[in-house]
Amino acid sequence: MNTCLEWESERCIWQIMCGRRQLHPDEIRNREFLIGVSLRNPRFSNSWIRNVITDIISWNGIIWMCLVDVPYFETLVYNEPNVRIQKRQLAILYTQCEQHERRLQRLTSQFSKVIHIFRWNAAERLVPEKFFVEIRSAFLLERRVYSALLDQVRMNVAGLEEIEELKRASVFLLNEIPVLLFMYYRLFPDIIDVYPGPQAEFFWELERGTFTDEMPISTQLACQSEGLIYADVQERRLNAPKAKSHPN
Repeated sequence: MNTCLEWESERCIWQIMCGRRQLHPDEIRNREFLIGVSLRNPRFSNSWIRNVITDIISWNGIIWMCLVDVPYFETLVYNEPNVRIQKRQLAILYTQCEQHERRLQRLTSQFSKVIHIFRWNAAERLVPEKFFVEIRSAFLLERRVYSALLDQVRMNVAGLEEIEELKRASVFLLNEIPVLLFMYYRLFPDIIDVYPGPQAEFFWELERGTFTDEMPISTQLACQSEGLIYADVQERRLNAPKAKSHPN
């Protein structure tokens, strides 16, 4: 069962979870935080990003931020066989990436000393190929990993129910998860991942050893760590009463 810290700042409602140990409020201060801004997720609004950054800075935190874009390109290439259409859609995607990168630079420029922006593909290049091979092979078995990823797609993309549609959409996760896995448990083992929504069960199940038979390498990496710390952060409604204070 995941342990959870909950409180409200002046700007946001925070729920911080860890599946492997108890968390203490003092652990949130002077930490590193990861904000992976999904390219096409509207919940990463300008106000959400500014408010989250402001809270983290008030706790003397350091932020690592990137635009999660590469899995979108890989999904597009996989799912669009028509080369002409693919090139046109890729061009649109590149334009969107450039716009979002400039947006992140503008939003974070006043906090430059505590925010480090990096590119998703820079992290991806550090991930050994065996992690990508392992999850893809596990997916093809159509067992626990397969079911977990299809469930995550259902949660992420409303309206998808046909198995073939779910499998095509799962290409995004097959490219995203190995990079997240490596960032969580190797590159940034003490970081808190911040997102405007709940973490899917996949990583909690991975840490519990659910996928040991199908993904032994990834499971070993996850289980050797103290466990992922994940923050589901929502903006407070305007004029809503403040229930809990943050651990300053």
